[in-house]
Amino acid sequence: VHGKIIGQICKMEKTGKTKLPKQDGVSDKTTDFSTPMTHLQDPSNRMVVEEAKTDDNSIVEISFEKMAELKIYKGDNVLLESEKKNTTVAIVLYFDKKDSPAGDKIRMNNALRKNLKVQLGDIITVTNYPDICNGSRIHILPMEDSIKGIVGHLTTSYLIPYFRDAFRPVHKGDIYPIRGPFGTIEFKIVETDPKENCIVAPKTMIFDEGDPIKREYAEKIDGVENDGVDGYKHQSPISC
Repeated sequence: VHGKIIGQICKMEKTGKTKLPKQDGVSDKTTDFSTPMTHLQDPSNRMVVEEAKTDDNSIVEISFEKMAELKIYKGDNVLLESEKKNTTVAIVLYFDKKDSPAGDKIRMNNALRKNLKVQLGDIITVTNYPDICNGSRIHILPMEDSIKGIVGHLTTSYLIPYFRDAFRPVHKGDIYPIRGPFGTIEFKIVETDPKENCIVAPKTMIFDEGDPIKREYAEKIDGVENDGVDGYKHQSPISC
C-alpha cells in the first residue's frame, strides 16, 4: 500500500446510528480540557471578519503584526469563537505584505463564516490552539441536497484528495463544501474522536457509511445520543 494514506475508510452497517464506536476501556463522557478558554483572553484577540482572498475551508488570514502581538505563528491552529459562542477551528496564515488591511481584521471564506454563524463585519475571538490533537476517527456524510444526480464513491473522489497531507483541523457539526470531479458537494462532520476539535491526519480513520443528511435535520444530528458500538466493519486502507 502506498505510504501516503489518509486513513482507513470504515463502513457502518445501516443501523441508523451516527455515533462512532467506543474503544475498549474508554469512556465517552470526557471533558475537553484542551479547548482554550477564550473568555479569559486579552481583548486584543477580538477581530473583525472580512472576506477571504483565498477560498479555503481551513485557512484564516490575519496581519503579520497581529500574529506577533498574539504570539501566533504561521501555520498554527487557532480556535475561532463568535460573540454568540459558536466555535470552529482553522489554520492561520498572514496577509501578503502588499495587501495588508488594518491589524484587527481576519479573513475567512463563506464556509467558515457559516459554521461560526457570522457575517462580514462581525467580531470574533481568535485564540492559539496548540493542544488540538490528531483525530483517531471521524464520521462524515454528504448533505442530501448537494449530491442530487451524483453517483460513485465520494470518499475516494472527494474526501481523500481533500484531507490528504493537508492536516486540516475540523470541528464536530461543521459543514464543509468540497470540490471534486462532479462539482462541489457539502459534507457534515457528524462525529469526531477523541474530541470535538481534531486534526485529520494520515492515520485518522474516516467512517463514511450512512444516509446523506437532509438539510432540515443537519443541526439535530449533533444532539443524537446512542451507544454507537455495534454496526461497524473495517475495510482495507485506500491508497492515495
